[in-house]
Amino acid sequence: MSQVDANLFGNYYESGLPGADGVYNLGATGTYSHQFGRLGTIASLGVNTFDSEAFDSQWSAQALLGARYTF
Repeated sequence: MSQVDANLFGNYYESGLPGADGVYNLGATGTYSHQFGRLGTIASLGVNTFDSEAFDSQWSAQALLGARYTF
């Protein structure tokens, strides 16, 4: 049995402090998992960014590989 998941997200945060800019955050993740009987595997990739007028845009990426054996 295999499964594919995808997520997109975005948000905006404004602290309300005088002189503080709002911050935009955007991201996406994708995950693939497969079950081989008692052995389950997963692979996931994601990317995130945030942007504020006070700072340069920042980007980050993540990756996950995993396996699980059920007794």
